[in-house]
Amino acid sequence: METFLKTTITVGIGPVYERPLSLHHSYAEAGAALEYRHITGTNQVFIAQEVHLQPEAETVSPQGWEKDLLVKVKLGMKEPALSIINQLEQDVLQRKKVPLQQLHILGTEIALLLYREFWEWIHTPQMEQRFGGFTHFCANLQTMTTAKAIFATIRDFTVELISEICARRDSHQKQLMSKAYQYVESNFVREDLSLQDVADHVNVSPGYLSAMFKKIGNTTFSEYLLKTRMEKALQLMSKDDCKTYEVAYQIGFSNPQYFSVCFKKYTGFSPSEYRSRRA
Repeated sequence: METFLKTTITVGIGPVYERPLSLHHSYAEAGAALEYRHITGTNQVFIAQEVHLQPEAETVSPQGWEKDLLVKVKLGMKEPALSIINQLEQDVLQRKKVPLQQLHILGTEIALLLYREFWEWIHTPQMEQRFGGFTHFCANLQTMTTAKAIFATIRDFTVELISEICARRDSHQKQLMSKAYQYVESNFVREDLSLQDVADHVNVSPGYLSAMFKKIGNTTFSEYLLKTRMEKALQLMSKDDCKTYEVAYQIGFSNPQYFSVCFKKYTGFSPSEYRSRRA
């Protein structure tokens, strides 16, 4: 069937009844046995007596995963987010008596949770082209007949969503740091220029900005400020008529001696040694 018709076959076999009038019971139990394909997969034969069907089906009601999943997705933590989804799937597989309808409901709950929380991130051309809107996505889940297919689709959606969130966050952070760098380069002559000043200018907390300096520029604010001042100092010292104390004042140092210390730490030479080497 797979080779020539490109499809799968799943068989449900009901129990033997002595009377023809009981045939519909065998048919109903065979149909109920088929419900197991969404747990174990297609291309199998299910015998009602062997699967030990129970009249009451278990429901899917995991607790406490929603908030945890949202936090992991929001922080761009792909593996931890997928771990939560995998745990939900394992919970389903271990129960074994979960109706397909309950799986559809769980898949829809996860989709609703993500669509509602990350609406702006989801509605991009790339995301909509691949998964469609919420209605289309949920309708697609309803057509799936196995837990494997449902959770695979949820995982793919989550991975794509996290990628989009991370890409936007990286873009926003780079824009923020571009503004921060420009502000430092325009105000480094202020001796009292601080991380707080720059943070206020770009409307973030000093702690967050400090983390961005490390993440984006692989440096600290103090190191970047010193580098900016020293690069300007090197330009000024290329002019023979510019005295060392004048250079110090022009780049935000009121103490020429402290400037000389910083200059040597940055270049490996004192200002006078640097001038001599240039000559």
